[in-house]
Amino acid sequence: MRKNTRKRLMWGGGAILAVGVLVGLIADFPRMGVGNEGGNVLVSASTETPRVETPVAVPETGVTSPVVTVLIEGHSYLILRSIEGVDSWEHAERESVVRLAKQAGGDEDGVRVRVLRRQSARASAENELRQALADAGLSGDAVYWQKEFVQ
Repeated sequence: MRKNTRKRLMWGGGAILAVGVLVGLIADFPRMGVGNEGGNVLVSASTETPRVETPVAVPETGVTSPVVTVLIEGHSYLILRSIEGVDSWEHAERESVVRLAKQAGGDEDGVRVRVLRRQSARASAENELRQALADAGLSGDAVYWQKEFVQ
């Protein structure tokens, strides 16, 4: 084998290896950073995207769960509803979230509100909700703020 051909093969093999490593990193990228660092990790067995209903008035009564689950997406708040076993996210105003949180009975740990965030969540929306819940007397152990982003 000629010296020139051997160099080409070495460079070609190195390039293929580098591309393989890069593809492997990109394919694993969505899962990077998902760990359990002192908090719960939301894992969904379903690959189905949750349905988001059009904005509707959230009823004043009829809390079906002891814990109100809120998702902050951008500047918006969504509440998880389960109707006949089907989960869906409904848009809600901050005042409705607080009203439902005050009605919630809480779980065995006293958590009445579970707040999840998408990566698009704005800090201002989170801070405004945190303040509104504190003003309503819901803070500390009554509100669980998940550290990790959800998809």
